Amino acid sequence: MMRTTDAMQQSGFAWFNYAVLAPVPVPGRVNANTASEQLLASLPGVTPVLARNIAGGVNRAGVACLKPYRRLGDLLAVRGMTASIFERCANVLAVDSSVMTVDVEAQVLKRNGTKPEEATAADVVGCRRMRTVFSVESDADGRTVFTPCESYLP
Repeated sequence: MMRTTDAMQQSGFAWFNYAVLAPVPVPGRVNANTASEQLLASLPGVTPVLARNIAGGVNRAGVACLKPYRRLGDLLAVRGMTASIFERCANVLAVDSSVMTVDVEAQVLKRNGTKPEEATAADVVGCRRMRTVFSVESDADGRTVFTPCESYLP
């Protein structure tokens, strides 16, 4: 006869493929330090070549030395950036992010000797996703402090 405690026990393992730490999208603001070339190229007046130069921190001499951008005005030194283009896209750009999102996915696999990297959907017994939004600030000692703002299951 099977005892209730035996029937409820499970064994297995879980692993994390990755955790994504990325700025939360803020309507109207794109972080020039972290944005992809594709996103930058979608801004008003920004060509794919200029987007590549912004993403790479390329100065007028062709040297990649401008990143991280500390002030929005630093973008004026990017190769191909003109005052006219800067004026068109400056209101949607930023150079820092004060809010971050962490997405985590955990999976429990069948205990059948399958290595995590070889697992298929059929090997997954359970899955849990969670998203947490953090406020990012510096404390009095200059250390970065992550304060949870909200957490939810997507």
